[in-house]
Amino acid sequence: MQLPMHRISKRLRALVRDRRASTAVEFALAAPALFLFMFGIIEVGYALWMQNALDYSVAAAARCASLTAAPALRSAEPAR
Repeated sequence: MQLPMHRISKRLRALVRDRRASTAVEFALAAPALFLFMFGIIEVGYALWMQNALDYSVAAAARCASLTAAPALRSAEPAR
């Protein structure tokens, strides 16, 4: 069944005037960018935290190595 042209245009005008789901559509358009931004901030924070933890670990290991001689450096004798 084919609708006459005036009925199609009448339905399109009614659809354009309908504002019931405009909030849901706006959220659907904005949500991906918002979530991408939020999770990007979280990931950058995690990467910075990990970098800080690695820097601290390397500094602690270097401090420990500088205060105590390594077993391989104490003697040149092979292990028994």
